[in-house]
Amino acid sequence: MYHAARPGGARALICAVLLTACAGVECVAGARRVNISESSMNSVSPVVAASGATVLVAWLERTETVDGPTASIMIRRSTDGGTAFEPSRVVESLGYYPGTLSIAVDGSDVHLSWAQTQFGSGLLLSVQYTVSRDSGVTFDPPRSVSASTAAGVPDIRVAGDRVAIVWNRLRVIWAVVSTNGGVSFGEPFPVSGSHEVVDGTVRLALAGSTLSLAWIATNPTGRSVCYQRIDLDSPESVELARVLSTPQPVSFELALGAGGRLVFLTFVVAGRLYSQRSDDGGESFDEALSIGQVPELSFPRVVVDEREAAHVLWVSANSVMRYSRLGGEPVVGKRFHVAGGRFPNLEAGNGVVCITWQKGAGDESALFAAASFAQGGRFGKAVRLSPRGSRGIGCRAAVGDQGAHVVWQEPLGATLDVFYRRLD
Repeated sequence: MYHAARPGGARALICAVLLTACAGVECVAGARRVNISESSMNSVSPVVAASGATVLVAWLERTETVDGPTASIMIRRSTDGGTAFEPSRVVESLGYYPGTLSIAVDGSDVHLSWAQTQFGSGLLLSVQYTVSRDSGVTFDPPRSVSASTAAGVPDIRVAGDRVAIVWNRLRVIWAVVSTNGGVSFGEPFPVSGSHEVVDGTVRLALAGSTLSLAWIATNPTGRSVCYQRIDLDSPESVELARVLSTPQPVSFELALGAGGRLVFLTFVVAGRLYSQRSDDGGESFDEALSIGQVPELSFPRVVVDEREAAHVLWVSANSVMRYSRLGGEPVVGKRFHVAGGRFPNLEAGNGVVCITWQKGAGDESALFAAASFAQGGRFGKAVRLSPRGSRGIGCRAAVGDQGAHVVWQEPLGATLDVFYRRLD
C-alpha cells in the first residue's frame, strides 16, 4: 500500500484541492432534491446513514406546546440507493424535546441515540438508545443506557456487534459499550480521568474494536489535546488518557479520524492549523506538523477511510476551503474554485468523498455539496442544495456503495422541512 511522504512545516499537506464558492453553481445531471419530511409540522435535526443500497433519513418532528416543545422521532427509508423513499414511520413519540439525534448503521442494524430531557426545563435526564434489526422498519422500545451518570448529548459509533455511545457533561466524558449489537450494555464508565474536559470538544472514531477519543482539556498553563483509546472487547481495562505533546495553548477547534492503524488529528494553536498522526493505532504519535495559517474559525474536519487514507478539510487564512488526502493508493488531484465557504462537513468511504458547505449569510445564504468518486482525486461540479436566501442549515452527509447522500433542513412556507439529495 502506498503511503504519502510527510514533509515538515507548512508543506505537510500537499496537493490540496481548493474549494471556493461562486455564483451560478451548476447542478449535477440527474440529481434531484426531495422533500423527505413532507409535514405541516417543523421537521428539524436530520441525520442520514447508508448501508449497501439502503439509505435512512431520521429527524425530529417538533410540536410546540404552551409549556415547551415535544418531538416525535421519524425515519424514512430507501432500498434502492435513494431513488425512491418509502413512507415515513414514527420511531417514537416523546413527551419532551431531545434537540438532536445520533445514528449509526451496520448491515441491517440501525442504531439511534439521543438525550432525554425534562419537559419544560430542558434539563438533561438520561441517554436513550434504540435499535432496529430490519433496516429501519421496526425499532425496539427505547431504554436508558446512562444509569445514574450525568447525562449529556450522545454520539454513537458501531462496528459489527460493537456499539459505543459517548457523551460529555460537566467536564467529564462518559462511555457505555455493547459487544452484542446493542442487546445489552455494560455500566457507563468515565473516560477522561483527572483531565478537565472543555465541554463540547470531544471527538471520536471507531476502527474495528478500537475506539479513539480526543478532546481539549484545561491545564495550569492553558489548554492541551488529550487522547484515549479503548478496546471495546475489554473496556474494563481502560488505559489512562494521555496529554499529547502539542504546541500551546490549543484553541477550541479539534478534529479526529481513525481507521486500521492510522489515527489522525488536527488542532489550532495561535492562528495555525497543526496535524499529528499515529501509525500504530494510537500507541505513539509523531511530532505535530504545521499545515498553515487559519482564520479564527477554520472548521477542521478529518475522516480516515477503510484504505487508511486521511481526508482533511479546513478553511485557510484567505477564507478558501482546502481539502487534502494523505496515504492509501496514489490519486491525481484536480483543483476547482468555489468562493467563501463556511460551516463545511466531510464524509469519506467506499472510494467516495463528500464535502458540504454554506455560502453567504441570511437572505444571501445557500447550501452546496461536491463529491468525488475517485477517492478524493477528482471532484464533480458543485451542486447547489438549497435556493439562495432559503436559510437552509444543518447539512449532514453519508457515503455508500451507490453515491453520497445529503440531508438538511430548510423553511418551506411557515414551517421547516427536511430535504434530501443524492450525488452520483
